[in-house]
Amino acid sequence: MLRKMIIIALAPALLSGGAVLAQTHASWPIDWNNWNDPLLWCTIGNPGNAPDANRVYTDPDPNANPRSFEFGSVAYTFRIGRFDVTAGQYTSFLNAVAKTDPFGLYNPSMSHLEDPYDWSNAGCNIQRNGVSGNYSYNVDPNWANRPVNYVSWAAAARFCNWLTNGQPTGPEGAGTTETGSYTLNGAMDNYTLLQVNRNPGARYVIPSEDEWYKAAYYDPNKPGGAGYWDYPYRSDDEYDNHICNPDPGHNANFSGCGYTVNSPYWLSEVGEFENSASPWGTFDQGGNVYQWNEGIIAHYGSAFRCVRGGSYTFMQLAMTAEFRGFLFNGPNPPDSFNHGIGFRIAEVPLPINQVPNVNAGIEKKIMLSAGNTSMLAGSVSDDGLPNPPGVCTASWNMISGPAAVTFANPSAAITTATFYVSGTYVLQLTANDSQLNASSKVTVSVLAPGDFNGDGKVDGVDFLIWQSHYPMSSGATCDHGDANGDGKVDGVDFLIWQANYHG
Repeated sequence: MLRKMIIIALAPALLSGGAVLAQTHASWPIDWNNWNDPLLWCTIGNPGNAPDANRVYTDPDPNANPRSFEFGSVAYTFRIGRFDVTAGQYTSFLNAVAKTDPFGLYNPSMSHLEDPYDWSNAGCNIQRNGVSGNYSYNVDPNWANRPVNYVSWAAAARFCNWLTNGQPTGPEGAGTTETGSYTLNGAMDNYTLLQVNRNPGARYVIPSEDEWYKAAYYDPNKPGGAGYWDYPYRSDDEYDNHICNPDPGHNANFSGCGYTVNSPYWLSEVGEFENSASPWGTFDQGGNVYQWNEGIIAHYGSAFRCVRGGSYTFMQLAMTAEFRGFLFNGPNPPDSFNHGIGFRIAEVPLPINQVPNVNAGIEKKIMLSAGNTSMLAGSVSDDGLPNPPGVCTASWNMISGPAAVTFANPSAAITTATFYVSGTYVLQLTANDSQLNASSKVTVSVLAPGDFNGDGKVDGVDFLIWQSHYPMSSGATCDHGDANGDGKVDGVDFLIWQANYHG
């Protein structure tokens, strides 16, 4: 069945009414900012599941060529947030990086608490204090565990970068918000943001559309066989939007026969519908706020980042698997925001970090009379993991030998080594990616001047080696009788042999 499923995320369902807040909710973590807490995550298994073939989507690309999609197939096991990112979690992010906020992570509309009958500007009550360079942020405790809204796709990506980088404190920039899972580098315009893709080695991410869709609708244990539900609370039927204690199941915060939550909150606390989880245990993938994903919708010459899941201002139909949404708001859609849009994050499996490849090169022979220096032609390659740091270092050292060795650049795979005493040296090249390391060894035989056969003596045998190759105008080595390393076997080499001859 071929369908065209695009909605404009600003088309309201103007209904009034509401329900009384209840006190029950899904189990919450003790520390909302401890992203290692398993209560913040749901594991989405069954890798390689089939896509939802019952819902085929099409949208026209900018050249009016139709593109068709089937969503939900994910080849790997991953984790997705059990809840939407909360206003409290986002406030912690702002306090860590947005003392100046050049990239608009805070939207003033977040602070709005408007007319009790006007949902259209209702924020999440995050307040900003101070002046640029010394901003601070706080959220009322009664809003802290409700989803953040007025967050753009770009701000959500920067939040993911911050988590991937270890939740650092510091200005918005490289290592905090601009690098990590996504390379943003200050991107704010529509065209640039639409080119942003998930980096190799990304960890915390905005879910892909397939990841989000699978977590919401796919059920490996669906009666009749694995498949997809219409709604993200394990049902193909419409239910209710009332908050009850306990939750009877199959409920969500949407605009049905009145609003689920009235002024001043409008948004319900995450996990409020404790018995209305998805097949994997996620809450609120339907209703409350739309959620950004990495998908892109091409719409009659324009392109938009995708949202899914419906919101507190929309009818129940917006929560179904059939609906894809985008935000038609302002000149820069990926950097646009809305009272009805928030986000949740995913944690994707890191590619398995492989041991670096290292090769110290082939064995060498040199003579002390040939400048005492040997080229070391090592090589190091790596898979770029882990990232950060995404860098593999090289280092040379001596394992054994009769005297010290000087490396021109011990941190370069290709360098030179200088020797001062004849003998056999074993040198080692080590590659380290901050987690794994590997080493390779090379033997360098440093011969006494005139000892062409390397037996530790300068005698008649060495003369015969020189004599058998004399004259040689190019390509000569010490094995041929080249004592001074100029690539030739000539009279100069004989004089070196003669000066060191011991009989």
